[in-house]
Amino acid sequence: MIVWRGKGILVLFIAVLGLVVGTAIAMLAQSIGIPGVTQVTSPIYGISAGMLVAAVGNFYFARWLADPTKVRTLVDPETNRTFIFRDRSSLMFIPVRYWTYVLIALAILSFALVVSGQVPAPR
Repeated sequence: MIVWRGKGILVLFIAVLGLVVGTAIAMLAQSIGIPGVTQVTSPIYGISAGMLVAAVGNFYFARWLADPTKVRTLVDPETNRTFIFRDRSSLMFIPVRYWTYVLIALAILSFALVVSGQVPAPR
């Protein structure tokens, strides 16, 4: 079950879009003939590139959400208490701004699988 608050579901869409772009980049690299990008390693390189693209997209999305001009401050006239309303969007109980680091960690992990040779051979 996917749990989100506010605009947090867009992190998932950013990740999927990043994977599509990363896969296209890896397929292009394989068709050009870049050394090391074979039919076996191309999908993992695509995941790595896609997660990096998604991390960049999520970084700018989180900055857009945290824009100081979007913060609303209300003052209760009776009690003179100040209430500050900020965007608290999250996905899976993780705030949007931290998903950038999660996506970078996934990119590094998938790239480490390729470099270490842990990618299984095709059957």
